[in-house]
Amino acid sequence: GGRLRCGQCRRAMSGQYTWRGEQRYRCCHQPYQASTMPRHLRSCTALPLESFVWDVVKQALENPSVIMAEVEQRKASTNTKQGNLDRERQHYTRQLAQCDKDLKRWEAAYLGEAIDLADFKAKKAEVDARRASAEQELTRLDDQQRLIEQAELETTSLIEYCARVRAKLHTFALDEKRQALEALNITVIWHPGEPPEIHGSIPIAIVSSASRCICANITFTLPGAARPAP
Repeated sequence: GGRLRCGQCRRAMSGQYTWRGEQRYRCCHQPYQASTMPRHLRSCTALPLESFVWDVVKQALENPSVIMAEVEQRKASTNTKQGNLDRERQHYTRQLAQCDKDLKRWEAAYLGEAIDLADFKAKKAEVDARRASAEQELTRLDDQQRLIEQAELETTSLIEYCARVRAKLHTFALDEKRQALEALNITVIWHPGEPPEIHGSIPIAIVSSASRCICANITFTLPGAARPAP
């Protein structure tokens, strides 16, 4: 399904049977298919690689320390952002309150004839500009607040997903393994003579305040515990 890619050219690798009935993956890039290039640089045995990838994915779901590390990092970042956001919101809220005070003060000055109409209009325009700027910043902070709340929903959904899949891992048939790889959006980068890179992302469906479904991803990289046989 295009999930295995060549680390040399990043193109998808295709499955094939050799004349001896051996299953292999081969880079589809024409230069790497040249007969003068050693076979181990342009293809790999399928079964050891597939078993290795599934074992790593299964370990991550059984004990999702790598994925949860990403979650914890996000939570720490979210907490920092939330604190900064709260401080900024207080600052701009105080600015709006000050705008109200200033406008009332200039209105009183105008009614008391301490300033004329032209001065009052100029002062009001200045206060209105400060108010508009503060309101714009508060709108920006509202958008950031929604992103923070979205991240919290992603974390909850991720934990539930891992628990749900983990309960069935040991009984997965081939089709179910394929579905799990699709659900995790697993992509494998094959490098000749090196452990493969295994990347994934978990799509999270989130319902926004406007009752619209938003698609987001939690991305992660799974380290290989051992190198598959060539």
